[in-house]
Amino acid sequence: MKPQKPTLPPPPAEAYRRRRDNTTIPQYHNTTTPNHQNPPPIGNFKKLRVWQQSKNLAVRIYQVTDEHTKFKQDFRFRDQIRAAAVSVPSNTAEGDELDTNKQSIRHFYIAKGSTAEVITQLIIAQEIGYLPPKITEELIKEYEHVSHMLAKLIAARSKTP
Repeated sequence: MKPQKPTLPPPPAEAYRRRRDNTTIPQYHNTTTPNHQNPPPIGNFKKLRVWQQSKNLAVRIYQVTDEHTKFKQDFRFRDQIRAAAVSVPSNTAEGDELDTNKQSIRHFYIAKGSTAEVITQLIIAQEIGYLPPKITEELIKEYEHVSHMLAKLIAARSKTP
């Protein structure tokens, strides 16, 4: 008969820390995470209102550029405004999934820049007769709101380490 190895009792629950995905990993040394008052949620981008709204706007840009025939003839302009529109929710999602606020903020600024790009392209589209003023004004107003929401998110993440 083989001799049995002595079994150790399981470590206390304090020896583990929770990850974002709710799994636990061993906690080494005496590391603790600072307890901040209501930090902005990190890692669940689909719950961010700014992501939801910008994603819906990107879908709207695709619809608008499909509905108006002049966009169908100008592939480069159509593709450029679509890419800028998709960049807003994409960078918001990527930024929210990153590990540090510094990395997140960088992507939120890129998303904010993309809102300015879409607004500029909407103005040009109206001036060259690709879009009617009513649709352009509605979309610009919504993109300005998204830009404002991103500014608030950047400010909130800048306050937490």
